[in-house]
Amino acid sequence: MKNDYDGLVKDPSVILQTRHSLKEHTSLKIGGPADLFAQPANRDELLELIRWCDQSGTDFFILGGGANILVSDLGIRGLVISTEKLNRMHRITQLSSNQVEIEAGATVDEACQWCAELGLGGLDFLAGMPGSMGGAVRMNARCYGSEISDVLTQVCWSDARGVIHNYHYKQQDWGYKQSPFQRADCVILSAQLQLSPDEPAAIYSRIQQWKEDRRRKGHYSFPSAGSMFKNDYSLGKPTGQIIDELGLRGYSKGDAQIADFHGNLFINKGQASASQMRALVLEVQSIVQEKLGIVIEPEVLFVGEWLPD
Repeated sequence: MKNDYDGLVKDPSVILQTRHSLKEHTSLKIGGPADLFAQPANRDELLELIRWCDQSGTDFFILGGGANILVSDLGIRGLVISTEKLNRMHRITQLSSNQVEIEAGATVDEACQWCAELGLGGLDFLAGMPGSMGGAVRMNARCYGSEISDVLTQVCWSDARGVIHNYHYKQQDWGYKQSPFQRADCVILSAQLQLSPDEPAAIYSRIQQWKEDRRRKGHYSFPSAGSMFKNDYSLGKPTGQIIDELGLRGYSKGDAQIADFHGNLFINKGQASASQMRALVLEVQSIVQEKLGIVIEPEVLFVGEWLPD
């Protein structure tokens, strides 16, 4: 990767910020700076940035809602591209009155509320979940027995050269927290969803039910990335229960803590560093493996530049 970002190719028209802190762009409120940071206003600007990176040899990282990631204290080298402004949503009337297209940067919660206004159900199980629609598709977000691939029909995505592709849903490509878009060279631009007509009042009622359940479980009490570890259903119990039964609730390293109300929720009590959070995750993995012979896999992605352990 080039470390000087000048001279070899024409600069993009999008403003590039230097040494931009990523802390406020993540749900954990943790993270160092990006060498370069940009917020494209639309799809064309996003593609321009991707093509600029390809031509200049600059690494890039796509930042959605900042959930499900732990950004290192040293930050991310290259260009971080935020999709925050790519949040358009529209109904695809020429295909089906129940089909919508939602851009990757729209928050999951915005999308749920918008679909409810249209009287379209099927996405509301994600209500209150942090993050963006692009991230939800990439991780095949799931909750309450449903996952986003249940309603997905098509994804528009770009490769690392800025070439647009259209993917049509194939069931065999999807699994628990798995999608065909988990390679670094896949940039999700938008997703098409096939939803079901329903009364807005009924959808809003479910949305409030899901949000209240999250609130009751303490999901909004402190900054977190959501569930830290994946569940392994072959074990017969969720990972949070495994961690609970080992007496690890409340265990901490600095301000990085396993919530005292949920074993799979790792929270930032105030000034936690990425290194503290990562050390806590690795120690819990080690304890579970030592005590039970089980390897639990993080759901949260460690991104950026990390010092050797």
